[in-house]
Amino acid sequence: ANLAKPDPVSAHITAVVNAIHRAPTEAIPASLKALLSTLVEGSCGTVASERHEYQTRVVAMLEQTLQDVEAHMKKDVDMARVKVDAVSGDRAARQEALGLARSKLQES
Repeated sequence: ANLAKPDPVSAHITAVVNAIHRAPTEAIPASLKALLSTLVEGSCGTVASERHEYQTRVVAMLEQTLQDVEAHMKKDVDMARVKVDAVSGDRAARQEALGLARSKLQES
């Protein structure tokens, strides 16, 4: 069986395009997702030393966009953690109040 090795460049291009498509719309508007997705292969698929100035700019734009998406997602995770921590604190306080209410009930 003659199995061809997968092209690592194609795999990276696919990963970048998938990251763009999966990014929250708040981070990348749909119209920008479509535009960036069409530019990935033509820019990232060219060896850096052989890129035209515009390809280099596109790669920098893609890098910045993905960093912005990462920051947006980290912020969302941090906000979710705050909510979980608040709920956990509320739960602990309610369990304590329940315990006090049960002990008062047993005393009666």
